[in-house]
Amino acid sequence: MILLTVGTGPDGFDRLVRAVDDIAPEIDEPIRAQIGRSEYIPANIEWFRFTSEDEIQELNRTASVVISHAGAGALLTARSYEKPVIIVPRRTEYGEHTDDHQMEIAAALQDHPAVFPVTDINELKQELDRARSHSGGT
Repeated sequence: MILLTVGTGPDGFDRLVRAVDDIAPEIDEPIRAQIGRSEYIPANIEWFRFTSEDEIQELNRTASVVISHAGAGALLTARSYEKPVIIVPRRTEYGEHTDDHQMEIAAALQDHPAVFPVTDINELKQELDRARSHSGGT
């Protein structure tokens, strides 16, 4: 199972939810998505808005790959279970955040072997393929 999480903040992340939903038919693995306050409703993946911290921990533990916004909490949770994580930073140019600190996080982690930053949403499928072939580890 691939886990998508966009966090619990006040803003949705429609661009990422839509992109994952768009590539889901090409993926031979189920995708579960925590979509938070996103307005876009996925048609191709199982989704929920929010759940308990215990459930998020369990989803991270059992996921093969985590796709996430570049929020520190989500990244730390995924990596605590040694999961490869694809990070898609929220961007001010799309009205997804008030600043571009998530771009800075993505840039800082670009050389980590189990972190796959995606700054161009069109590269999501390619990076997911790379992350799925990653064996995990540190």
